Amino acid sequence: MRKKTYILVTVVLFFILVGVMLKSPPPLNDFLIEDEPEIIDEDHAEEDFIVDPIEYINLKSENRLLKEELESLERSYFASWIELVKIIVDAGQASQLVSYYYGDTAELIYAEADETRYILYFQDDQDKSPYHYLVVGFENGIGEFFAFLDSPGDDFTWYGGGEVYSGSIQNPDIQSVQVVQNEQVSQAEIISVDNDLRVWYSLIDFERKPLTAEPDDIRIEALNSQGEIIWQEAFKGNLGG
Repeated sequence: MRKKTYILVTVVLFFILVGVMLKSPPPLNDFLIEDEPEIIDEDHAEEDFIVDPIEYINLKSENRLLKEELESLERSYFASWIELVKIIVDAGQASQLVSYYYGDTAELIYAEADETRYILYFQDDQDKSPYHYLVVGFENGIGEFFAFLDSPGDDFTWYGGGEVYSGSIQNPDIQSVQVVQNEQVSQAEIISVDNDLRVWYSLIDFERKPLTAEPDDIRIEALNSQGEIIWQEAFKGNLGG
């Protein structure tokens, strides 16, 4: 009982902390004080801008240390975020987390988390649209949000473009998925939601080209356990933007 109470208190404190962090800071103008215009003595202006070399070196050193501290804090924050999500998922409270961030109509279907990433898969029927959503967060702070239609009966689906692709798998013969960009292969991550449904996602190294350039050749391939392609679709990559 004490353990459940501890977990509940931790989750509540976590939501309060996130709510405070997400609040917009007050406008910068609120902190600015209008001073009277400074009268510059042109005869001594040049002397005022002479920088002491020792002071300059010290300032550079301080800036470097501040930058290192900021990067360390960022790494610590994202590591802590992963830990917090893992605690919530392990406590069986992932549905509350999804409702908090994505609304009361969001219904959790699957969740998992470890020390390097977390996965939240849910549906939202707010607009009576059968959309499913996949959220993947990584320890480096990068997160991806995938959306695709619920397609019951379809062996394989894909959605996306640019560097982000995702979809669903309902054909048990499909054992791997890959996105091929100009013959460069990116293997997709496959997540088993239940015995009948798997979802996949892939992040490729894509750079949008100008409208006058030749678009990339892209293929999405689904393969069986022998590495044979049993489904594929080819198209041209996006240009412009």
